[in-house]
Amino acid sequence: MQKQKADKHGKRRIREKERQRTTQKHQTQRTTHKPTGQWATGADLGRPSATEIAEENMNISTMYTRWGRATCPSHADTVYSGFVGGSHYTNKGGSAEPLCMPKDPEWGIYTDGTDGDKAYLYGAEYEFDTLTDSRKSIHDTDVLCAVCKVNRRTATMMLPARRNCYDDWNKEYEGYLMAAYHNHYREKFICVDEKPEGLHGTQTDSNFDTNTGTCKDILQGYMTGQMTAALGSLQVENLRKEFQIILEKQEQEIALLKKDLADLKMIEENINVSTIYTRWGRTTCPTNADTVYSGFVGGSHYTNKGGSAEPLCMPKDPEWGIYTDGTDGDKAFLHGAEYEFSTLTDSRKSLHSNDVPCVVCKVNGRSATMMLPARRNCYTGWSKEYEGYLVASHHNQNREKFICVDEKPEGLHGSQSNNDGYLLYAVEGICGSLPCPPYVNGRELTCVVCSF
Repeated sequence: MQKQKADKHGKRRIREKERQRTTQKHQTQRTTHKPTGQWATGADLGRPSATEIAEENMNISTMYTRWGRATCPSHADTVYSGFVGGSHYTNKGGSAEPLCMPKDPEWGIYTDGTDGDKAYLYGAEYEFDTLTDSRKSIHDTDVLCAVCKVNRRTATMMLPARRNCYDDWNKEYEGYLMAAYHNHYREKFICVDEKPEGLHGTQTDSNFDTNTGTCKDILQGYMTGQMTAALGSLQVENLRKEFQIILEKQEQEIALLKKDLADLKMIEENINVSTIYTRWGRTTCPTNADTVYSGFVGGSHYTNKGGSAEPLCMPKDPEWGIYTDGTDGDKAFLHGAEYEFSTLTDSRKSLHSNDVPCVVCKVNGRSATMMLPARRNCYTGWSKEYEGYLVASHHNQNREKFICVDEKPEGLHGSQSNNDGYLLYAVEGICGSLPCPPYVNGRELTCVVCSF
């Protein structure tokens, strides 16, 4: 009898401990769930939210080179840093465009030594001896550079003659425009940081209704009706609590999905996907694009060996930094541009010697643009921004970059006087290494600017 009593007391104690554990479990589970009316988060439910997933996978970024500095601004990632390289200032050939050379080159097939018919690449130096500010102290030092990646941005542009960006654009860095000395061979205009550094030691990114309670009523009815006959009241109550917790968790999951859908819709609406291009020869952008700014074309004088081979679209509202008026010292010069259309036989001939307008355009929902030479229409999948004709410098003058001038160009009002400067000529194809057909010797070449 004593043993039987002990067994009964032991069983009661075991059942009591199980009841306490069950009660504690439910209390703990209730404290880990958000009260009704509050949003659960992905972390609360053990998974990332749609916003977090979208942000992780939204690989939207753009790149630029910060000339004259070894590091990128604090908000940008450094892809790599290095030093500037380009063609020697006395070489007619090579490239007009500088490169940011990495510090860790890798070699392929090579032969050491300056052998055979090759292009040469040299390091770059600052030529600041005629400046009067602190930059003069780094005259003749080698030039640093850093390639930078800025996230959640889709386009960058170098804005000449400005210290601040236009509305809706963010400044990456500001500086001064630089190119080759006007009597050397041509280079590309680049923006060197306002506080340049010299290389040390080199100075020589479902509609669910949870409010009706239908699912809940069915489950509770199933529990309290069919299962009550088989189970004790305590077990039924515990199961009801278990189902209540499951239902609350499902409701929170559904609420979170609703929030995720709203977040994704907002992300989709606010993704700043766009690309920019210059429409040469016009003052306005096509109707599908936004105007960033309009201005007039500037570049190096056609008689100057040096300066830059690339034209710029100069804004109408320049901003000044440190300056000395007058064409003093060793500098590159920038002139306005004119059409050279005297030999054309169509309406463009009336624009001969007119100054050339330009406009920088931003097209939303597109991530890339290209200028396609010798085409009037884009290839499949690409959209036409505008079409026109290929222009560059006269074949017997100093080199310029090929650009696409609109098929219906405009001239700047009252600019018919012949001041020359940066001159634009129509481009003809010449057979030989250029295959004919499909090309035709001496035929003027078309072009089209396409976006994707």
